[in-house]
Amino acid sequence: MAGLIEHLESFLGLITGGSRGDDATPEGVQVAWFGPDVPFGGVTTLVTVGLSRRHLGLPNGGALHQELVMHVPTDDYPARAAGLLFQVAGEMVRREAGLQHGQVIGPRGPLFPDSQTTAMVAISPRYMPESFAVCHTESAPVVLTWLVPITTGEAEVIQKSGWGTLEQAFAAQNPDLADPGRAEVALDQLTW
Repeated sequence: MAGLIEHLESFLGLITGGSRGDDATPEGVQVAWFGPDVPFGGVTTLVTVGLSRRHLGLPNGGALHQELVMHVPTDDYPARAAGLLFQVAGEMVRREAGLQHGQVIGPRGPLFPDSQTTAMVAISPRYMPESFAVCHTESAPVVLTWLVPITTGEAEVIQKSGWGTLEQAFAAQNPDLADPGRAEVALDQLTW
């Protein structure tokens, strides 16, 4: 884990807190948080640590070692975000399956209080430099996957038309993807 921690801290600064979860947390998985204000002001970044010790399968027959990343506003959100990371990590361990790029988790009801987000999409960590996305450790490369909270409508776009359609809407409308309280993108402007 030393190589992973060094990699994370080289991009995110020193670990400022963390959680070992509860009895439902997969053995050896923790959540560390960095910041505040990394990768930009007002944000705390949380990352699972220890999930990558598991060899997780993919539908195409491949496999990977993976950790999960989430950026949230520093006020009110980090503890809830840690719980979501533990929940998703637990599901991955039970299924022995990693997350693919553009894969939707949910919808399952509001992820955060007073938020329209009900699902998450797994994508590359776009708010970070490209070299952040894979940590090359002695045992195996570790893929860092960003879980972005999305609305039910945004999840439906991905399920019907693929991640690329929603990605284009995000690029055109530029919502703050680190804010679970953001408004849904204008779906009526999409061409599917």
